[in-house]
Amino acid sequence: MAFDGRPKLSVLNKLDRLSPQEREDITSGRGREGAGASEAPLLVSALTGQGIEELLWRIDAEMPTDPVVTLRVRLPLAEGRTLAMIHALGRVLHSEIDNSHMCLDAEVPASVRQAL
Repeated sequence: MAFDGRPKLSVLNKLDRLSPQEREDITSGRGREGAGASEAPLLVSALTGQGIEELLWRIDAEMPTDPVVTLRVRLPLAEGRTLAMIHALGRVLHSEIDNSHMCLDAEVPASVRQAL
């Protein structure tokens, strides 16, 4: 289910405390009204782990991915914020200082590369 273009999952915890009839009522939609009523919530139990595998699968299926790309960049040392972002959000493969610049080879999410 999507809300304002963003993926949304309805997840209810405490599955282990529900009777089989209550589970059926929730997953079949009985008693639900209003917007989004056609989408049954995902039932999980943090205590027993039941439903967690399905939750992880649904998150992977619904969430957009940000592929990792290789980046080679030469930045002035004065651009500490940008250098810190690359280190924080990526994996630096090689770095060296060349005069007043930092030369980096890194793997970063494509969105980070676009922000540079």
